[in-house]
Amino acid sequence: MDQDTLTVLQKLTHSDDFLKATALPIDEEHFIQSEQAKKEWEESNKSRGLGKFFLIILLACTVIRLLMFNPKPLFDMVPISIYLAAVVVMILVYVGILFVALVLGFKVRKAARVKALKKHFEEQGLTFLDNLDHFSVTVIRKTKDDIQQSKEGNAESLFSLSESLLNGKILKTNYKVAIAIASVAAELGNSRAALTVAKAFNKERHSDFNDKDDIDNYLDFKEDQNHYILWLQKAASLGSYEATSKLQTLGKEGSNSVGECSAASVIKKALGPIV
Repeated sequence: MDQDTLTVLQKLTHSDDFLKATALPIDEEHFIQSEQAKKEWEESNKSRGLGKFFLIILLACTVIRLLMFNPKPLFDMVPISIYLAAVVVMILVYVGILFVALVLGFKVRKAARVKALKKHFEEQGLTFLDNLDHFSVTVIRKTKDDIQQSKEGNAESLFSLSESLLNGKILKTNYKVAIAIASVAAELGNSRAALTVAKAFNKERHSDFNDKDDIDNYLDFKEDQNHYILWLQKAASLGSYEATSKLQTLGKEGSNSVGECSAASVIKKALGPIV
């Protein structure tokens, strides 16, 4: 690792943005407690939410019963094709109503169980996470190791950490920090990280943000064809088959784009002048 890359890495990993983004929502000890509490609660609350589920199904059956009619009188009044079409439509409507009721029933039951479980956790003074199923002791340790190894300049760990911040399963989604981290991994020779940065300039890795608070962690990388190609070329030079294929499709495989292709420039765009 050259001195410039080391300086960029150190400034990034010591920044408030990085430290905030890589803070695990739960540690091993509290996870084990929460997981055990969840198992015990689920064991003793298997029927929780079933009342609302069956109520929705009952309402759907009532609606179907009100809509139900005897098609036999139509048999002698209309052509057989129209009669059969009416019967098919009637059956499809009934099936559709029942299907919607089942989907809604499952969602309502799940929401009721989550609400009750959250209340139970609060009463027990435990950490509640909507995505607790994504966690495990192994996953927590792996994420902690990626964070530590990233600070030490491990390109693979930097890429893995970037992906964790993009998918939001363990760490909260943080688009701008993820791309900044990926750019450093690319400087250290990770082709997949370089491809991630390229895609950021082509709006291919944007996450959906439903919560307005998420806008603080989101940077809208404007489409920049020149930087997109620059980072594709960097990824291709590092051995990315996907990047090479994209360049061939664009007819830019052998061309030289003008512009800065560095981690420092990406981090400045994403996080401001921290490097």
